[in-house]
Amino acid sequence: MEAQLKSPPDFEYKASEPTTHPLLIIGLPEHSPIKASAFEKALLACRYQEVVSLNNHVNLLGEQANQRHRNEAGTELARAIKKTVEKPFHGAIFAKVGH
Repeated sequence: MEAQLKSPPDFEYKASEPTTHPLLIIGLPEHSPIKASAFEKALLACRYQEVVSLNNHVNLLGEQANQRHRNEAGTELARAIKKTVEKPFHGAIFAKVGH
């Protein structure tokens, strides 16, 4: 396994050929970064290559969405939805580049 971690993939991901590389989309909570984690090391060992990553990304609800939640679920639940959606998270897309 250690040897696999040290050797780079034998070819690189090409955005122009996305169908030739299965993609893995990952979202993790703020307290669980992907970079330098055991999870990332396992992905690299399995011949995945990072395509793009976001650290401490935050989604924001627009006013129309907030209003719709208030109308459909009530003020208290709408606040809880907004709080949950706006929590920072880490996201990444990895492509399988080898066997």
